[in-house]
Amino acid sequence: MKTIYCIAFLLSFNGVAVFGQKDSSKIFEDSKGTWNYPVSKCYEVFAHSGGLDSGDIGKGASFFTDSVCGVNAVFGGRVETIMKDDNYTVMIEYGKYFILYAGLTRPILKRGDIVKAGQIIAYPTKDGEGKYCVDIILFTKETLIDIFPWFRKQNLLTK
Repeated sequence: MKTIYCIAFLLSFNGVAVFGQKDSSKIFEDSKGTWNYPVSKCYEVFAHSGGLDSGDIGKGASFFTDSVCGVNAVFGGRVETIMKDDNYTVMIEYGKYFILYAGLTRPILKRGDIVKAGQIIAYPTKDGEGKYCVDIILFTKETLIDIFPWFRKQNLLTK
């Protein structure tokens, strides 16, 4: 009899987990328009294509700062991937959404870590002109999402 209760409990928990996934995406969606920039002392923001086709121009963003300040998570989630090429790229998942941070040095987390909004995740690298910069892209498995509406209105300095 204990086995049946245990199986019923686990099955009900699995249903809650699926329901929780839907709720977590709703929480993410409700955060639209509330995010702070990922770097302090941000003096310039540029729209970019996110490295995808020309139909996606303006959906990603590059944030420039005048110092090697920490790069803060714009929203919480679970670290899905950390990739290393010339620089580091960190991808954080929340519900059905993914936030990709590129142009990083010294990430201070690992795959599977839970990240809170505002937490320092890494440090920006210098671009070809010697400016500190981090790129951010927001997407789901199906589509690239325009990231600009997710930031607070008073923060927007786009060019």
